[in-house]
Amino acid sequence: MTLRKAESQSISTRARPSQYPLTPTTKAGATDYFRYTFKTRKALYYMVGPLLSTTFDIMWNVKYIGRERVPRRNVIFMPNHISHLDGFLVGKGFFPRRKIHALADEKLFKHPLSSWFLSNLNAFPVRKGAKQIHVVKYAIELVKRGKDLLWFPEGQRHKQPWMRTLNPGRLGAGWIAHATRAPIVPVFIDGAEVAMPVGKMPTKGPGFRKIKITVEYGRPVPLDDYYDLPQGKEASQLIVNRIMEAIEEMRPAYHYKEREQLMLEQLR
Repeated sequence: MTLRKAESQSISTRARPSQYPLTPTTKAGATDYFRYTFKTRKALYYMVGPLLSTTFDIMWNVKYIGRERVPRRNVIFMPNHISHLDGFLVGKGFFPRRKIHALADEKLFKHPLSSWFLSNLNAFPVRKGAKQIHVVKYAIELVKRGKDLLWFPEGQRHKQPWMRTLNPGRLGAGWIAHATRAPIVPVFIDGAEVAMPVGKMPTKGPGFRKIKITVEYGRPVPLDDYYDLPQGKEASQLIVNRIMEAIEEMRPAYHYKEREQLMLEQLR
């Protein structure tokens, strides 16, 4: 058995707490029991995808920019993170042509039904704020097998997106980019924080299609000058910094006065 085959089998088996020891303050969650297989599910994807896409178009005014900038296959989408809608919005832009594997907060996998649903949409869990090497290795192997990946470099949603800032980039994003050398496509999502604010349910706002959501795909981030560096924290930090800069450069220049007011009202 080759080393790569052995590693692949070890990742695809069901993880147990004994394999990934928990700290005294950490409870077992979806990432400890989820079956990390490399299978791209299609049946439910093709059934639910049109329904979700139509629902989004009815609820909100969604606009896509820059889809022609994205390479045809085997890319890593790295968007800003402001809402639980973000992953669906990025994937919607290429449905049904691309079946993107995406990470999601393990809390969304807590219920068996939601876990089954998200798994069949090619999502996999990650524990927010934890260093889960097996999840990073799984993401790397997905890309090496030719899959498209969606990875949030901030690591978590921005709690105050109206502040017009990004959370610091996490090292995992840089590590994945360095290990795979796949095209990194920066994505900027604008408006999802109003359609579904942090801690709130989705809303149509003042009316159907009144909330404007823009998803812009950028050109792949140039990283060739970092690939010769030895893989480690230094290289990962340099890479993720450049990725975050690319995302920030795509931030719309207009002001958010009306949007900020609507969002603040929703949070009261």
